[in-house]
Amino acid sequence: MAHMKFQKDILLTALFLLGMANTGCVDLKGVNSFARSSQATLDESRTLSYGYASYCADSCYIYNNAGKELKDFICDCGHATAYDTALQKEFSALSAYFGALAKMSGTSKVISAAPLGTSMAAGTYGRFTISTAESGIAGALATAATYVLTTHYKSTHIEDTVKKYGPDVDNYIEILALHLDNLKNEIRVLETELQQKCVVFINTVPTDTERWELFSAYKEKKESLDKVIAEYDRKQKLIQHIRDGHQQMVQNAATLGSKDLKKRLTSLVDDITYLSNSKTD
Repeated sequence: MAHMKFQKDILLTALFLLGMANTGCVDLKGVNSFARSSQATLDESRTLSYGYASYCADSCYIYNNAGKELKDFICDCGHATAYDTALQKEFSALSAYFGALAKMSGTSKVISAAPLGTSMAAGTYGRFTISTAESGIAGALATAATYVLTTHYKSTHIEDTVKKYGPDVDNYIEILALHLDNLKNEIRVLETELQQKCVVFINTVPTDTERWELFSAYKEKKESLDKVIAEYDRKQKLIQHIRDGHQQMVQNAATLGSKDLKKRLTSLVDDITYLSNSKTD
């Protein structure tokens, strides 16, 4: 009898411990799906088909009223190229952060930390500036992500990570969106200037052939810039979805496995997927 009672006690203890283990096992599939989707989106958005360097080159001839020879339209866009590089590093730092969240929430595949090897320096790049605070956040995110991606972090660390870096990440995403918005608005102003110049030139050239050539060149360039603006609109919407989802995670850091949060994150992943697939040609 004593032996049977001992076996029964062991069984009850095992069932109790199993129940405790199951209680502590949090379903982070929603967080994982959102983190992976965000990382993939940021990696794709990092490529700037038309960045500040392209804008600088176009500005050289569209805003140049005095140029008469080819050499007058050749300008130094070194600052703009450096700013494009800085912007790409912003995308890389955020991508690495979400890659780290993906790892902690269940992704087993190896996530590359290669883009984290260089830091984003604060400074003025032509007309645009990277603040010291902005550079500091990027460095902190890169360092934290590298540590998570190269050590044995588990899901139990994700709540602390989200709480620790959440506010800085939110500010950082907002700053990145503002950088993209600044460039988009500059392109719109450039397009207006292009239109005004072409109207003047078309009305001053002596032949219909020249007028047609000018109109064709203007039409082609305008269509090109319209696509760039549409692409930046798409990038901004994607970044806003990422920000919305991340804010939801920060607000629910203590209950990241809740069904309600999973539902909201899944909806955002669907929106991100739709926008990602609607990329302009």
